[in-house]
Amino acid sequence: MPEKKVDISKLIKEVYDKIINFFKFKKEILTFKKLVPSEKKEDKILTLIPLLHLDTEEKINLTQEKPFGEIVIEVKR
Repeated sequence: MPEKKVDISKLIKEVYDKIINFFKFKKEILTFKKLVPSEKKEDKILTLIPLLHLDTEEKINLTQEKPFGEIVIEVKR
């Protein structure tokens, strides 16, 4: 658990903006590792949770070929 309180709505918007900006400038595949280059567990968790919300809201599509494999992120248009 994070030691400080986190505004999940703000976090979701920040992650979504980061994804949108990535695709504005690059025409390549976005993976979870590219989105979160940090190896810190807290950074990974604070990105994964907003990604799951965005997928549920059908703003993005998350795919994973195999368990514990790389997660691919696509924007739904």
